[in-house]
Amino acid sequence: AATTDTAPAAEEQVFYSNCGGNCGGPSCRLKGIVREGKLVQVKPVSLHNPNHPEFKTGCVKGQTNPQRLYSTKRNLYPLKRAEGTERGAGEWERITWDEAISLLSSKMKSAQEQYGDSAVAFWHSYVGSGALNHATSYMPIKPRGGTSISLERFIQKTGATVMTPAADLCYMWMNTLMGYSNFSAPASEMLNSKTILLWGINPIGASRDMWHFARKAKENGATLITIDPRFQLSAAQSDIYLPVRPATDGFLALAMCNYIIENGWVDWDFLANESVAPFLRKEDGTFLHLSDLGVEPEEGPINAATGKPGSVDAEVVYDPTTGEFGSANKIKDPAVQGSFEVNGFKVTTVYDYVVDSIKEYTVEKAAEVCDVPADKIEEIARLYATAKPGGIATYQGCGHYHNSRHVYKDFLFLAALTGNLGKKGSYAYIEHLQEHTEVGSPSGGTTSTAELIKVPDAKKGLAVTGQYLAEIMENGGKLG
Repeated sequence: AATTDTAPAAEEQVFYSNCGGNCGGPSCRLKGIVREGKLVQVKPVSLHNPNHPEFKTGCVKGQTNPQRLYSTKRNLYPLKRAEGTERGAGEWERITWDEAISLLSSKMKSAQEQYGDSAVAFWHSYVGSGALNHATSYMPIKPRGGTSISLERFIQKTGATVMTPAADLCYMWMNTLMGYSNFSAPASEMLNSKTILLWGINPIGASRDMWHFARKAKENGATLITIDPRFQLSAAQSDIYLPVRPATDGFLALAMCNYIIENGWVDWDFLANESVAPFLRKEDGTFLHLSDLGVEPEEGPINAATGKPGSVDAEVVYDPTTGEFGSANKIKDPAVQGSFEVNGFKVTTVYDYVVDSIKEYTVEKAAEVCDVPADKIEEIARLYATAKPGGIATYQGCGHYHNSRHVYKDFLFLAALTGNLGKKGSYAYIEHLQEHTEVGSPSGGTTSTAELIKVPDAKKGLAVTGQYLAEIMENGGKLG
């Protein structure tokens, strides 16, 4: 409210936090203005280091937090279905917090006493930021991890079941177990790219912090290319839009690889020295190692447990300069192409094996399978391979169909083939904003979440793919 002579301005307080929206990772850093105990305004952070890329994001969605907080439609109290009414009637009555907690705990305790700890299940996915409530403990792995202190401690105390959002688990499996995150970059790295493939992702609608940098990259001259079955907002703002048929992304990526190979746009130096392309593959599908040549293992890195170097039975490559076979860790510029016979083994470079395996994925066939024009496939392949550095900005969108984990491997092959990895402006997927560790940051902490979620005598709990819920309900609470 405007200040008047008779009404002095209310004293303001400023608090710093992250946006509560699920736009990816911890989302945008925001500051809240509080007057008379009420949040009246939200703005992007300008404290400490306003030039830091993580402090430059924020959108109107985040600035509407006061309206969300004080909305008349927001539930502020526990509600219970009114006595004598049918489920679905929409008739509710307010109860106290003590009543709600007592009702829930007694129901849970009764179910666990009768059917076991796992009889109580939580279906959850993603929520906003905050160490206490950030529900990202969705991976069905042991030991349990996640960053939700409250939920994790509760699960480990009770042994309850977590029903996971399995639609995204293919990507998560690639990321967590296959190391896909090793080829990631923060969204700010887009500013160094000349070609950006927004593949199966809609930053405007789902990753607003990412879109800030994608838009800036375009203003800097980068070409934005959206590959997505849907013509969404990010596609509308891109330079090129490719409406690929659902679930054919891998076919498209391999067709692009073949077109790049045909036109000689391969980064041979990267393949030789930064990839497994020169490794020699035996007929049984395994790599040729030093032990296959009767050579003793070589000295490896220091073992943290013993403090002494370990030993490595290194993969073997061929040195075209000397005509010798040796350790991939020691030979520089090994042969990327070729078939050989060594020590009784018939071997072929990984590169030759892969190229031979993907011959059927031609641009012409991809145009038919993916339902996109052949000239557009050729155009985006040329841009990605020649207008470098190039990046593939993707996340979970391409992981929502059967065997889609292979698509992420195709992305990595495409990136390695062109040398678009491990360099400024090159990446195989974009990581949402990470927790900022700079001194003076308005977010962060000193105690790791992994320590905070530990509880004495923790129970194992159970993780179940959420899509099995219908089957569990039909089978009287049993799976399988």
